[in-house]
Amino acid sequence: MESSPTKFTVIPTDRIEPLTLDAVIEEFVCREGTDYGQRPISLEDKKSQVYSQLKNGSAVLVFEISTKSTTVIPKEELLKLS
Repeated sequence: MESSPTKFTVIPTDRIEPLTLDAVIEEFVCREGTDYGQRPISLEDKKSQVYSQLKNGSAVLVFEISTKSTTVIPKEELLKLS
């Protein structure tokens, strides 16, 4: 049996209220298993890194339909999924 591809919708970050976007990014960086390397990085620095990646287009915000969850993925990964 073949597994079906992940279905998702890209969420334009400029269409999200700033407080909502901040909450989504904070939830993302606080997830278990999110790896930022060996040296400790503050929550604000982690969030800043994700904001920068979303702004410069190296990452995108997506809503995964099958799991009904929002996540941030590298643009390269999005291209592989398309």
